[in-house]
Amino acid sequence: PPPRSAGLNSLRLRAASMLAGVHRRTCDTVRAIHRNYQRYGTLGICSRISIRLYFFSKRVDFSRERLSSTNENPTNMIHGEMCSTTTFHGLQRSIDKIRNMDDRIFLGRFIDYGSGKGLTLYTAATLGFRSVTGIEFIKKFCKISKDNLKNLGVHNVSIINADASLVPPPSDVSVIFFFNPFGDAIMRKVVQNIVRRSYVRSVYVIYYNSVHTDLFADSPCFDLLDRDEETRTDIYKYSDCQAQR
Repeated sequence: PPPRSAGLNSLRLRAASMLAGVHRRTCDTVRAIHRNYQRYGTLGICSRISIRLYFFSKRVDFSRERLSSTNENPTNMIHGEMCSTTTFHGLQRSIDKIRNMDDRIFLGRFIDYGSGKGLTLYTAATLGFRSVTGIEFIKKFCKISKDNLKNLGVHNVSIINADASLVPPPSDVSVIFFFNPFGDAIMRKVVQNIVRRSYVRSVYVIYYNSVHTDLFADSPCFDLLDRDEETRTDIYKYSDCQAQR
C-alpha cells in the first residue's frame, strides 16, 4: 500500500488500542464501584469518600509508591515490597475482631513493620491505641509519615528508620501489623524476632495481603483466629513458646 495508507492504518490501530485501554479501565472501575456498593452500601461508600476528602484538605500523601522511585539503596531494598496502604475501614474491621476477643489491646502498643507513609499508624492512633510505632527503612517515607501525622494532629506515634529485621517488638506490644511488607528472607527474620521475645500482655498479629503464611502456619507459636479470604487478611494470636518448653 502507499505510504500514506500505511500511516493511516497505523493511526487507526493506535487509536483502537487506546480506546480498548480506556474501555478496560472504565469496566474495571465500574466493577470496583459495584463491588464496594454491595459490600459497604451507600453509607459505607460515603464514609470512605469523606475520609479521602479529609485527607485531601489536610494535604497528606498516602499514595502508593515503588521503592525504586526513592533513589535510596538500603541493604535490604531488594527484599522490600511496594509502599502500599490498607484502608482505614479495613484495619478497623480487623481491630474490631480482636477487640471482641480481648478489649485490653488498646492498653498496649501497636507496631507496624514496613509502615510506609503512615496511614496505618494514623488509623491505629485514631482507633485508640495508647502508643503506636512504625518501622520503615526508607528515609523518604519516614519523612512523609512524620509530615502526614503532623498535618493530621497525631502525636502519640513514633517512627523508627531502620531495617525491620534488626528491630524486635517491644515488650509492651499488643498488636503487630504487616501489609506484606517484605520478601521471605526479611519476613522470616522478623517472625523469629517475635518468637524470641517475652511480652507483658497478649499479642495479636494482623497480616494483610498474607503471602508468606507458611511462616505462621508452620510455627506452634501462632494460632490462626480469623481469615478474610476476600482481602487475604489473617489474624493470629501469639503464644509464648519459650514458656511452654
